[in-house]
Amino acid sequence: MWITILVILAVLLSSTLIGYFLVSKKIQKILPGNPIEAITKNEPLQAADGRTNFLIFGTSYDDPNPHHTGGYLTDSLIVLSVDKKAKTAYTISIPRDLWVDYDTACSLGKSGKINATYVCAMNAYKSDSTKASRALADKAGAVLGLQIQYYLEVNYTFIQSLTDALGGIDVDVYSHDERGIYDPAVGLTLPAGTSHLDGKLALKLARARNSQGGYGLPRSNFDREINQQRVIAAIFKKASADGKLTDASGALKLINALSGQVHTNVQTSELRDAVATARLLDPKKIISVPLTDYMTTGTIGNQSIVRPLAGLNDYSAVQKYVSDKLHAGDAR
Repeated sequence: MWITILVILAVLLSSTLIGYFLVSKKIQKILPGNPIEAITKNEPLQAADGRTNFLIFGTSYDDPNPHHTGGYLTDSLIVLSVDKKAKTAYTISIPRDLWVDYDTACSLGKSGKINATYVCAMNAYKSDSTKASRALADKAGAVLGLQIQYYLEVNYTFIQSLTDALGGIDVDVYSHDERGIYDPAVGLTLPAGTSHLDGKLALKLARARNSQGGYGLPRSNFDREINQQRVIAAIFKKASADGKLTDASGALKLINALSGQVHTNVQTSELRDAVATARLLDPKKIISVPLTDYMTTGTIGNQSIVRPLAGLNDYSAVQKYVSDKLHAGDAR
């Protein structure tokens, strides 16, 4: 469900693949706009305060489990913030259980967990996924104090497909236990340290949070978010190092993994600038900005929630922290 926008953008406009895009309709399943504009136009990515921000969120409506009923809950929310001039990039995970006010009429109530924002907007906008994605991006931006220009929605099996297309990835598994991770809910056992993962294992690691016991992830979603970002970094590193972005056959496998599984508002006319931006970034220097020191858990009714330390809906300290981190990097 979770994937780095850097991989997506680089794959979509590798210079050796332009001919493939022109003869294929796959790009039209990923990006809005005319595929020919990837060559004929070079519009700059939108930015505010020198930064271009993307919300990457995962849905699971394609989950093959017939008992899964929360397909449009967005249990993974990652913001990628890029400054092309400073050549810096940051990732920020937003807890799925963060309690927020909904900005659209919703059968779930006027407020609830942020992971239901997309569900509420889909209902309010009569299943218009473009408007619902925009509503979710705006809510995430309001929490962090950022203007989020772009969004990418990826489905349940996407990370598995892309990892397999890359021939597996090497991930430094994050765990609080020297034994590594055991999560019975997703059927995952991994040792501490670096492991080579195929698509199924990468997806399991990105989902693991010890929701039904086990060991290694005592902070549940907070720890899961760390491993999600490590999976993202590993995918980008593997795609860059193996030359998949310039080798025609390898890149076509990646495009097949993307096709029909990613929806975004990045326009075809913006791809050249997007990829130029991605190529400026060193994957080893993409910095994670954890929110754990500014969030706490609690309950509302019978629900376990996450809220800012300052109180419900008070994001002032979170926003200052995010701003300070992003602009400190720009000064380097």
